[in-house]
Amino acid sequence: MKVRFVASILFTFLLTGFAQGQQRKQVQWKEYVYPDDGFALTLPSPPSINESPALPGATAYAIYSESDDSGFVLRVMHKKGNCASAIAKLKESVLSGNNASIDRSSVKEPSFDGNRGLEYMFKRNTTVAIDRLYCLNERLYYFTVNWPSGRPIPAAATRMLNSFRLVQQP
Repeated sequence: MKVRFVASILFTFLLTGFAQGQQRKQVQWKEYVYPDDGFALTLPSPPSINESPALPGATAYAIYSESDDSGFVLRVMHKKGNCASAIAKLKESVLSGNNASIDRSSVKEPSFDGNRGLEYMFKRNTTVAIDRLYCLNERLYYFTVNWPSGRPIPAAATRMLNSFRLVQQP
């Protein structure tokens, strides 16, 4: 009787370990390349691709993760114009303090291939978010990552942000 009980417990642990191993194996990160928009990203699954409601005329590539309740969106804007000037004006607006949800101490100027960008953190209800913008190859690349307040930025979101690279257009 005791042997059966111990064996059933061991069997349960083995099944649990096997199931967890199977779940981990299901997420296969892959690089997705979008030559028309001039970039590639490594993602855990294909993004949904739509026109961006936040930026008319932009294409939005979005991923939502139920496991850590986070979201990742890259918007690509094709409008002609002085993108660097637009980012400078946005930075000025962010630093002016007119928007209480933005953490002015989080403002950074990341660089990508020698092009300065803008990054800042803000709070929205029960979430924290980061916006990161770059002007590259006459396009605006506008990233937004959000996750629940009180938690650190998800490792998957950092991995996606850091995987961004430019590709040749057709």
